[in-house]
Amino acid sequence: MNLSIILAHYLPEPSHECLSSIKRTVETLEAQISDLKVEIIICDDGSRQPAENIPAQTKIELDDGRVCFDYQSESAQAISKSHLGTSPQHLSHWLYLPRTKRISSKARLWNLAASIAQADKLIFFDDDNYLLKPDSLSKFDQLLDQYALLFGQIVDSNGRARPYTSNRVQGSTFGLHRDLLNKIGGFGVWTEAVSSGIDSDLWFKLYHALKADTPQSAAFTTEIQTFDGCSKRWKPFVGSIFRHRIVQKEFYRANHCKNYRSVRHNPSRDKSLWIKNLT
Repeated sequence: MNLSIILAHYLPEPSHECLSSIKRTVETLEAQISDLKVEIIICDDGSRQPAENIPAQTKIELDDGRVCFDYQSESAQAISKSHLGTSPQHLSHWLYLPRTKRISSKARLWNLAASIAQADKLIFFDDDNYLLKPDSLSKFDQLLDQYALLFGQIVDSNGRARPYTSNRVQGSTFGLHRDLLNKIGGFGVWTEAVSSGIDSDLWFKLYHALKADTPQSAAFTTEIQTFDGCSKRWKPFVGSIFRHRIVQKEFYRANHCKNYRSVRHNPSRDKSLWIKNLT
């Protein structure tokens, strides 16, 4: 298996405006698989319940009492056909976590997906980030033979490509090796409590794991690009206008960083310190 592609997914309602972007993401991924051996795992963070006649092969009990349903192969494809109107043949799992709490469980679901993924190279996308450049998956496969961590470039909804010099963290369109994800302890499940901070937590931990590597083992490339089609769906779960103060407090508790949004306190935001520019 060359790549395991893991998609964060949430569709608030069947006719939501994001549906077309989500469908396009799945279809562009499927179209680029070519001769690669690839699986796609969709992590559904509380969309509508799959139909009762579609059986879940496994029920995964979480440590907080919730249950995640693992729909595999034909069952996963049946859900995709019903919910998205497309049925990718390389879809191996549809992980469904019912929304019993008003939180975002992206980190927990991505950890679950990584634990069942077949490939060593793990690629992560948000479901509305569809591929813009051909051969992006081949580029991921090739460059992850040279680097432990690889970021592609995101183009926002206004058509602006986020440059290498941007100090924003990025939580989609990246790939890394399983052993690196295990080394940093996976995605921060603590972020569920504030439904925010998963990207910053990831970058902070990756920076400290890789900053001393010579030559640099993390890279950024514009040869892989995705379009950020619809990114506001999770906003209702983020909380109050004071959320940054709350996240800052919890981020400090988890990582002992005074200000996660500051390059001075959080040097992971400065790519030049640890991420090679392949542009």
